[in-house]
Amino acid sequence: MPYILKLLNVALFAGIKFFFAPIYAFNIGLDFWSTYIALVVGGSISFLLVYYATNLFLIYIKHFKPKVVMVTSKKTRLYYNNWKKKRHVKRQGRKKFTKRNKRMVRIRRDWGMWGLIVSSPILLSIPVGAILLRKYYGHRKRTIPCMISYLLVWGLVLNTSYWLMMNVF
Repeated sequence: MPYILKLLNVALFAGIKFFFAPIYAFNIGLDFWSTYIALVVGGSISFLLVYYATNLFLIYIKHFKPKVVMVTSKKTRLYYNNWKKKRHVKRQGRKKFTKRNKRMVRIRRDWGMWGLIVSSPILLSIPVGAILLRKYYGHRKRTIPCMISYLLVWGLVLNTSYWLMMNVF
């Protein structure tokens, strides 16, 4: 595989699952600094794309969803309202919070934006972290620079630790 394709492959993999990308890069034969650059570039591009796409999606939901009700026919609205009532009756006995939802709320409540930024590349994935950051902390100016700086830090920490482990074992 050509060297450019290896870098691109690692960058795409880092954009989806940042935690496992250095292992993959070591296995396909990239050196330390190439892996680090591919990790940071892939993670940053993925974060920025998802962050701004989430912004567009949230604006779309906020402004254009009410227009659908005005355009649809009365029969369609009645069918939808009946479906909604049936669904509400079905869901009355279900749990509203799962363990995962409770964990997300606890991270947001206890640690705030910094907890989400620090834990996003490791525990969650970068796209999930970008969606949550945009939804809850999009109004803050420091969100994007802080996330990119932590991607630099986590990329160096993960890359160094994986390279040391792989070279020892």
